[in-house]
Parts: sequence; C-alpha cells; structure tokens
Amino acid sequence: MKAYAKTKHRVQFDFAPEALNRLDRLMQMTESTTRADVVRNALRVYEWLVTKAIEGKEMTLTSQRGKEGPIDLCLITGAREQRNTAPSRPSLRKPVSQP
Repeated sequence: MKAYAKTKHRVQFDFAPEALNRLDRLMQMTESTTRADVVRNALRVYEWLVTKAIEGKEMTLTSQRGKEGPIDLCLITGAREQRNTAPSRPSLRKPVSQP
C-alpha cells in the first residue's frame, strides 16, 4: 500500500466588508465551522455548475407552488466558449425552430 503525502497550500483572500458579511452569513446558514469550509464547499458547487454548463445541461428551479423557471448556466463566465468547443452529445430534445 502506497502512502500518499497530503500537501496543503495556503491561499489568502482579501474580502471587501460586504463580501465578508456574505461569507459569514453563509457560514451560519450552512452551519460550517470555518470560513475555509464555506469557500471549499462553494468551490465544489461552482465547479459542478461550470461542468454542467460546459456539458450543455439545463436546470430549472421549482417553487413551493410547483412553478418552474430555467437557470441559464451559460451566464457562467467562460462556460459558453468551452461549451462550443466541447464534443457534442446527441440530444433527446426536439430542435427549436428559429424565426
């Protein structure tokens, strides 16, 4: 069995006061124990969203009343360009006719 060394790299961020307040609110909302945990979790979610946008996935939000609304993942910076260069996959959706 190989022993893998766990290496960590310290990264320091400068936050504006409002951004730091948002980070602290998220820390309370998610019951995280450290700001670093919030940043790591946010990075995981952001990476997942960017990956789905590049893959051309579509998502919707559903309200408690059942009303659905689309989330435009191509608004994520850079995802549109990568999506255009990513290998295409067959779609099960019917093509939308353009006027």
